[in-house]
Amino acid sequence: MKIGKYNISLIQTGTFGLDGGAMFGIIPKPLWGKTNPADDKNRITLKVQCLLLQSDNKVILVDTGMGSYQDHISEKDRIFGKKR
Repeated sequence: MKIGKYNISLIQTGTFGLDGGAMFGIIPKPLWGKTNPADDKNRITLKVQCLLLQSDNKVILVDTGMGSYQDHISEKDRIFGKKR
């Protein structure tokens, strides 16, 4: 994709799991489960991506901000699933 003088690319930096029901709301699980199968904790796999903007004289990486949140909470309290 190009916006102005910048070519924009997506860079996948990892994945994580989030509750499928929270992501799809009132959509029934039999519908979203066909394309987004859930694990045993009802989490679906989502991508973590950064944006790479490139022009003739600049390169800019936009971090999406996931940080290390998952590393600082107990397994009992974890709602995000590590997918490494």
